[in-house]
Amino acid sequence: MALPEPRLPEGTTRIVVGLSGGVDSSVLCHWLANYFKSASPKIPIIALHINHGLSAHAGSWQMAVMDFCRALGIECLCEQVTVDNCGQGIEAAARDARYSAFKRHLKPGDALALGHHLQDQAETVIFRLMRGAGVDGLAAMAEFSEREGLKLWRPLLNTSKDEILNYARTHHLRWVEDDSNSSDDFSRNFIRNNVLPLLQSQWPKAAAQLAQMAKIAAETKELNRLLVDDHWPSLEPRPERWGHSIAIAALMAKAPPLRAALLRYWLGDKGVTPEQVHLQEIEHLINARADRSPVFELGAISLRRFNGRLYLLTLPLIPEPCEFVGRTQLSDGSEVIVTGCNEPLSVRFRTEGLRAKPRGRTHSQTLKKLLQEKSIAPWLRSRLPLIYLGEQLLAVADLWVEASAGERLPSLCVEWRTPEA
Repeated sequence: MALPEPRLPEGTTRIVVGLSGGVDSSVLCHWLANYFKSASPKIPIIALHINHGLSAHAGSWQMAVMDFCRALGIECLCEQVTVDNCGQGIEAAARDARYSAFKRHLKPGDALALGHHLQDQAETVIFRLMRGAGVDGLAAMAEFSEREGLKLWRPLLNTSKDEILNYARTHHLRWVEDDSNSSDDFSRNFIRNNVLPLLQSQWPKAAAQLAQMAKIAAETKELNRLLVDDHWPSLEPRPERWGHSIAIAALMAKAPPLRAALLRYWLGDKGVTPEQVHLQEIEHLINARADRSPVFELGAISLRRFNGRLYLLTLPLIPEPCEFVGRTQLSDGSEVIVTGCNEPLSVRFRTEGLRAKPRGRTHSQTLKKLLQEKSIAPWLRSRLPLIYLGEQLLAVADLWVEASAGERLPSLCVEWRTPEA
């Protein structure tokens, strides 16, 4: 059984196959390894196995994957991850842990090959349809895409499960069977084991038709993208610390369908596919009373409103205080650089009732009042690094140098660099 010639993503210098050990990824790995061994120029291939530790058989699966790769003559990397189910469901938590591991191993020029096939595409369309996804969601998976900086490649996306099984049998491949696949407790398993077979019993080409629907939705998504590109600049988008923001008045001036398309574009750029209910929640946030500070969280991102702007943020935990000389990186990824003082300093964070006196002021005020004057967003106020020399406050992030510090250290300068949004 032959599979079609793979179309390698442009600029790929190495292929990393996500190898679970199941039949889909095993066929993918065997097919690509054999094809690119004789390709010109040759493309190096490695397998990456993520051990989620969710099954009692996880250890034996990892050993089977290593044996499989040894027989193929390719390198196999294995990493065990911890699946932290923070209320998002075990499937989503495992996926997040898996992609975090992928990010640790992939390098520039790598293409991450995944074994998704025609039935997987059909299941994704049904799953997203049941969640009320719009056109962007129904576009489902693409053969070539990016996620969190990773170049994803799904070369079997138009290949049926039967073709994959036929290939595996023809080449006498051995694979592992995940015992959790038979459990209908997981939404995708329920679709795979019950919904899709029922549809195919009535419409044998149901999977292919659903995949065709995904293709049409992807084309519509691209048309929407062209429309959105024309209107996006009018929202006055700008980068923020740990995120981006847009002008609320400009957004709300758009017709509702265009407004929804703009929000989907914005969220989609951060790897989030919003459902209709999510867009409704965002509109509720925008229209909340002026004295409220609503927050809408969706996965790792949060949306907030402040001073007429809507913020899309990925806020890390507030870092711990630390000591340093000259320069330090905080656990939230930001960096503090101090020039004009070579003595040991410390970074602390806001405490209730703290007062400050910026250089040029005649009297001190509460830090809360000063930050309000500078229109610092509420969620940033507790994250601002306060620079101390002993017990003397020298500066508040890169917002100002204290008057007393300016007298003692006239060339003092503080820079606070946050990661690019």
